Amino acid sequence: MYEHVAVAIDFSDATALLTRRLGALQAWGTKKVTLVHVLSTRYPATPAETHRSHYLQRLEDLCATLRINGLEAEHEIRVGDPALELLEAADAHGANMVMACMRGRSKWLGLFLGSTALDLARSTSLPLWLEPLADPPAAADIDTILLASDGSAAARAAERVFIATAARARRAIAVYAISCSEAADTEAESRAAAQHLAGLAESVPNLTCLTPCIDAPTAILNAAREHLAGLIIMGKRGRNPLRSLLLGSTAESVTRHSECPVLLVP
Repeated sequence: MYEHVAVAIDFSDATALLTRRLGALQAWGTKKVTLVHVLSTRYPATPAETHRSHYLQRLEDLCATLRINGLEAEHEIRVGDPALELLEAADAHGANMVMACMRGRSKWLGLFLGSTALDLARSTSLPLWLEPLADPPAAADIDTILLASDGSAAARAAERVFIATAARARRAIAVYAISCSEAADTEAESRAAAQHLAGLAESVPNLTCLTPCIDAPTAILNAAREHLAGLIIMGKRGRNPLRSLLLGSTAESVTRHSECPVLLVP
């Protein structure tokens, strides 16, 4: 699916999770990896340039392991804003997906708005894989994929990715939440949802379709937990007004709280 992945490496516990995920994505067509470590200028305690050789050696060690496992691997160190530098590196190296970790809900929720993960989600024009840093970690193998769609034009790219990857998964689920407010035309929304999902089902055999009458983030997260989803695929923006820069409110809420990886598709 995504042959060349640019990966944010910070040498924290997230590094092992991301390298494990890269191994699993080889079955999905990933062949090349660019590891990017950014010496952040956001904070007073920015690592000195004199440490560059140390980080270069650690990156080369990681690349060596990936090469042994059959991946083509390269690395780069940059200085600046982590999200901006990672996206620029991905573009410079010709990557077609970006991968990073998102922190756990309880410990990091208050800091999430300032995190590299959300900055990436807001800014990226490439598909962004966000891997949760959780205990226990998300399963490496992905048996069930879940699409979050609202039938909008903004969801079409995510739907194309979902269709392309459904054949690689054991189960495929599509969630289309319906508004149940007094002002909503629930019956009309239900018909629109059923029609849209029926169109998807023509391309995805044995698709499980869900149309819960609940707010979209809750519907998506509940379905992911109940059906043990290994991956949520969704667009960055939907029909609702934007709440924070270039990331829709549903996408932001799901990435904040998801217990499994989220693939955001611009």
